[in-house]
Amino acid sequence: MDVNPCIVKAVFTFTPTSNIVIPPFSTKVTKTLMFRLLGREGPGRLLTQLFSAMRYKKILLSPVFAGRKPLIKLDGVGGSLQTLLMGRNYTFNVTVLDSASAVELVDALANLDGITLNVFNSSVRLSSLEIRAIRLVDLGLPPETEYISLCTLTPVLMQLQPVAKTPIRNILIPIPSLIVGSLMDHWNHNTHQDLVIKDAGLPYSSFFLLREVDYRISPVTVYYDEKRRPRGFIGRVLYHLAPTRKQKRRRNILRLLDYANYVGIGKSRTMGFGMVSVKPFKP
Repeated sequence: MDVNPCIVKAVFTFTPTSNIVIPPFSTKVTKTLMFRLLGREGPGRLLTQLFSAMRYKKILLSPVFAGRKPLIKLDGVGGSLQTLLMGRNYTFNVTVLDSASAVELVDALANLDGITLNVFNSSVRLSSLEIRAIRLVDLGLPPETEYISLCTLTPVLMQLQPVAKTPIRNILIPIPSLIVGSLMDHWNHNTHQDLVIKDAGLPYSSFFLLREVDYRISPVTVYYDEKRRPRGFIGRVLYHLAPTRKQKRRRNILRLLDYANYVGIGKSRTMGFGMVSVKPFKP
């Protein structure tokens, strides 16, 4: 485990050289482009993780975005396929969660500007790249934060912990204890021992500390592929972080919610589900 674990986020901009018909869930385009990029350097840990069944991967992909809109088809809304338009700029994000993966990613991105990559029987030209790095120890919403806005960027897939011989239960509302518990598990798996959150009561207490003030949430069914239609939710919720004498618990909640800006919430975050924007809010 890294002594100073960090997150590196790369934002790519690309332009199709012709119209390209793509799958209903556009992270498959991102995955193909990253396979092309990482494959230039030969087999590596990131390339292996792209196609592995690991629970906690060190690489997270986003869907393709047209402006602020993710290219994702919802079931029952239009046809199943989408089209990238020739000459239009699109973006996608790639996030890596440890130093070794970050070095591998940066090496693969050397001399990248203007490179052309093949994708779905056509090609795209990468026109710009933005890279940001932040240490986990520096994460956290401001300590004076009282109100917190959580907005979904892509559908969130949230489930209860699976139990043997019990059907999967999809949760279509943002329950604080599930959000914080999932983030804490993810954080503890990716951080240094000194930063591990050992407060087993944090998820439960967050249910009472994060109090909904306002919300606009809608359940959705995502057209992932020909067979899979996962259920999730999109929208916005405003929380009030209630006062508590346990200041360390408060700091941990603020840290985990800021962490969500980079790793998302819920299930299937590696493939771009659960992307969120979490910010302090002044009423």
